Amino acid sequence: MRGIVSPGLLAAGLLFAVSAHGDGPFVASTNKGFVQLMQEAMQRMHEGMRAAPQNGIADHDFTTQMIPHHQGAIDMAEALLVYGKDPELRQLAKGIIAEQQNEIQVMRLWLSRHGGAPPAKGNDR
Repeated sequence: MRGIVSPGLLAAGLLFAVSAHGDGPFVASTNKGFVQLMQEAMQRMHEGMRAAPQNGIADHDFTTQMIPHHQGAIDMAEALLVYGKDPELRQLAKGIIAEQQNEIQVMRLWLSRHGGAPPAKGNDR
C-alpha cells in the first residue's frame, strides 16, 4: 500500500536510525588510525543497510538501503582526507562527499514523497 506508513515500518525506521549510526556520528580524525576508520565506516554502512526499513517494494527498499551505503562512501572519503596525501585522490574524495550528499538528499526526498519513512539524518553532513 503506497502512501501509508505502518506503525511497524515506522518502528523499523527508528530502529534503523539507532543501529545505523551507533553512538553518534562518524568522526574521521587522527584519534584513530586509517584502517580503524575504514573498518568503522564499513561496519556502520553494513549495519545500516541490514537495518534499513523494507516493505517489499523494490524502489523503496533500494532507496532505504542506498542511503547508508552512500553515507559509508562519505565516511570512507573523509577518512582519506584525514590521512591521504595524493592530491588527485583527495580531490576525488571531495567529489565523492559532495555527490553522495546530494544523492542522499534526492533519496530522502523521494522517500518522503512516496510514503516511506526516511532513515534518520544521523551523520549526514
